[in-house]
Amino acid sequence: MDVLIMASLETFGHTLMLQALRSVHLGVLHTVWLGAPGVPTLSSWAYFGQAPDLWMTLGILLIALGGTGTVLLHARARGS
Repeated sequence: MDVLIMASLETFGHTLMLQALRSVHLGVLHTVWLGAPGVPTLSSWAYFGQAPDLWMTLGILLIALGGTGTVLLHARARGS
């Protein structure tokens, strides 16, 4: 049952993100999305009592840095 609830919430969250992309530029939303990997990690820590290990932390940082680099490269290419 927990997996069904989590999957439903994720689907709803992704739907909201797609709706936001239709109305706002990616560069504006990027600052909000940087927290996206951290929220489920902290929720998992609170709900299941499992703290993130080194590899999870490195993965979250890699996702955040990759997203930041993508936005910066596209902004530079657009000249803004």
